Amino acid sequence: IDLSTQEIPQLLDGLVLLWQRASGEPAVAYDLDGLERRWSTPLPADSLPGDCRTVVCLFGPQGVVVLDPDTGTELWSFDWPDPGLHLVRELAPPWPEGHLLLHAQGRFAHDVRTLIVDARTGTPVLDLTGWHPPAGAGPDRLAQWRAGGRTWFGRLSLDPPGIDVL
Repeated sequence: IDLSTQEIPQLLDGLVLLWQRASGEPAVAYDLDGLERRWSTPLPADSLPGDCRTVVCLFGPQGVVVLDPDTGTELWSFDWPDPGLHLVRELAPPWPEGHLLLHAQGRFAHDVRTLIVDARTGTPVLDLTGWHPPAGAGPDRLAQWRAGGRTWFGRLSLDPPGIDVL
């Protein structure tokens, strides 16, 4: 492994993923023990790693791509709206393993979707449209901006699934 040419390493359970974000070169996955090459696959240009543990998740201006960590095959992708701001991260306990927070925002303030989805299928579990993950906030914190200059802050709740307004 030549780490001097790699831009972004991502560590998952038992996996090291390396790729050059702007180069168009494929990503290469290695077993964490022994660094044996597991798979390689092309990635969308300018992709960044999402904070995921059970899948390989990448986001960038062209959308979200989720890969199987064992094979590198694409499980699903999300590109609405295109182009835009896309974010993806895996939810921490008490949420069950395998749930991702997916956020997509277009060029206009009303072009926003926030969903909790199944990590392996991309199937929506909970629609949180109207809520945004604020920069630098914890993975369970969301904010909502309303007309009249009001901002609401909330925390993801599992029981019942939804938002607890703070």
